[in-house]
Amino acid sequence: MNVNHIAAFGVIVQALSERLRDPMDPRQPGAAELKAQVSDLCGYLADGQVDEARWQLMRLESFISDWDVVAAKLPEYIAELRRRIVRDDVRSGYVGARSELAVAAFLLSKGLSVERGPQEGADFVIVRPEGTVLVESTSLHLSAEREENFYEFESAIRQKGTEPYCGPAAVLHVDYTAVLRRGGDTLQVSFGERLQKLVAATSWGAVMASAFFVSSQGNRYHRGFLRFDGPEQTPAVVDFLDVVLPPGAVWPGLVSIPPTA
Repeated sequence: MNVNHIAAFGVIVQALSERLRDPMDPRQPGAAELKAQVSDLCGYLADGQVDEARWQLMRLESFISDWDVVAAKLPEYIAELRRRIVRDDVRSGYVGARSELAVAAFLLSKGLSVERGPQEGADFVIVRPEGTVLVESTSLHLSAEREENFYEFESAIRQKGTEPYCGPAAVLHVDYTAVLRRGGDTLQVSFGERLQKLVAATSWGAVMASAFFVSSQGNRYHRGFLRFDGPEQTPAVVDFLDVVLPPGAVWPGLVSIPPTA
């Protein structure tokens, strides 16, 4: 572990501690999932696994930057996320919070007015001149087997589709970062076309799939998105999508799949 790595690790832990208001001591209860990721990072640095360490560092840096974007606009929601992450009795509290945080930061970066949804409703409410858009977020744990990944997507989209708010005014965000390390062909065009047909057979106004990527040089990160339009959309959803993911746009590392005829 060189001096630069030690410094970066120290900065990350300090930043997480300040935002969560938790000492980030692995011997203490609280924030177990996040502390496990920090512990993994420490192990990668100690073992000289530079690529894995860089990936984990950038994931955590992205989490912190997303946190700061959202905290400036939605302080009450950030307080809720803090409670969920620190509580060890909430399964996948950190993973789910990280997915929500990422899409909230993305939407805010587009200049949208984002409100926290009601307890039994979608995660976020976006008010547009044309009407209201509901945004729900979920995350997947994928494998390297592409066919299995498709069924993971299918299960998530269909399961969330049973919620009462699913419909032409609702958009589902699916975070599938877990499988990726560098670049990514997990959603190649052929796979994306299958997902588009799947979404077209649901009641969702649209599905946005996103992943976190590290550049081929290993020194930059970004979040890429795919847009899958549903069979029916309210004017507000059409306007919303054209603001955040214009049709035909090609995003870093990913291809936007046009809706089927």
